[in-house]
Amino acid sequence: MKKSAIAVLAMLVCARAVHAAEGDHACQYREEPGTATKIEKTRISLLAVDPAEGGEVRRESVVSVDVEFQIADFEPKTFRFMANFPTKGLGSTGALDPGNSPYIESASGKVHLCVPLDELYESPMVLWPLSMRVEVLRETGGGSGTIAGSSSSVKFNAVDSPAGALERQAKAPPEEYYDALRHVSGFFNSRMTRYKACIARFPAMQPALTRAYRAWEGRHRADIDFVAELQFEDIKARFDGREVIAARIYDVTVQAAMKFFEDMPAAELKTQCENALAELADTEDVSDSAISDELKVLRRYQPGPSPEKGS
Repeated sequence: MKKSAIAVLAMLVCARAVHAAEGDHACQYREEPGTATKIEKTRISLLAVDPAEGGEVRRESVVSVDVEFQIADFEPKTFRFMANFPTKGLGSTGALDPGNSPYIESASGKVHLCVPLDELYESPMVLWPLSMRVEVLRETGGGSGTIAGSSSSVKFNAVDSPAGALERQAKAPPEEYYDALRHVSGFFNSRMTRYKACIARFPAMQPALTRAYRAWEGRHRADIDFVAELQFEDIKARFDGREVIAARIYDVTVQAAMKFFEDMPAAELKTQCENALAELADTEDVSDSAISDELKVLRRYQPGPSPEKGS
């Protein structure tokens, strides 16, 4: 589920990226179907990249990538390629939109991708020097998706990286902070969405679950609000402070976590719900040990209120 949430962010950031048309440069997308008949695991392999590892790129560069792929559980009009570049914080940003990366037509084969870099230069969150992976996104509906497979990484030498980018990068919180934010936000979101999925699927459990969940939520209200604000601010920073877009993406992130539970087989979800009831009602509260270290990290870099239990 954590992977799903990260994938949603990556996919949605991709949606703002590329506007370069194929007619603007010589590179063009093409797919050649393969002959594999039994695929047990998704594999994405880089055959060639131009410029190659360590090669020079500029704002106007278009990276050409040859990829060999096999996709397990393939379904038509479900999978797309993404070229993702790491960002500071939760996720990555991309340089392939649906126009430059149509649905994959075959379960296996080779594909030639065209990855324009110009929009990456506009993002304040991109990590420099540039590093790229080719990934396959499985769309799950409602604007969300999960990463089905990923290639190895290739690094480039951006000779015209944006002015001040490295300085801003040095001043940003370290990866320790973003790892903690990813862990704690996922922890709180999963409990909220699990609760909602349980009472929707098993109404008979609602009275007991609601009492336990509301009591747990009350004990952690200040921490939940604090982390939600940090998560929202992190998303907003990726979109130049545009709150409307950040709110939409935050909602889709929660929806993706909700779908994780909604798609569970009934027996598996029932077990999850029973475990949730026992966990939420536990007077020793597993949450205190599960996220206490990460909350300390978050407050070290983003001081917030120190809540009193039961507030």
